[in-house]
Amino acid sequence: MPPFVVIQTILDLGNQVLANLGVEEPIDDVAVFFSDQFYIQFFEGAFPDIDFSSLEEAQTEEEMAENIQALIDLLSEEILKYDLSHIKGDEIVNGNPDHCINLLQLAKEISLMM
Repeated sequence: MPPFVVIQTILDLGNQVLANLGVEEPIDDVAVFFSDQFYIQFFEGAFPDIDFSSLEEAQTEEEMAENIQALIDLLSEEILKYDLSHIKGDEIVNGNPDHCINLLQLAKEISLMM
């Protein structure tokens, strides 16, 4: 896919997730979807019975990748009970669009069920 199509796909998916959560203001900065803060807030909203307090806002890219990976692992092992080893937190933080799109597609499905 050409880069602009990839960016638009990520923005579309991310904004669909936000819209499903009742956020009216669309995001036009694709970088939001490559950071841990978006996913932490999504998971807190999607799974209010789970304590995410151990995930502090990252100060480094390494911490950001660890936070996203912790959420992916939780989704894989506790919530969906489905192998998500094809999605890596460090790849998302490093800007790999495929990993970002895969996680956003899952978030979109989860947000539709909420």
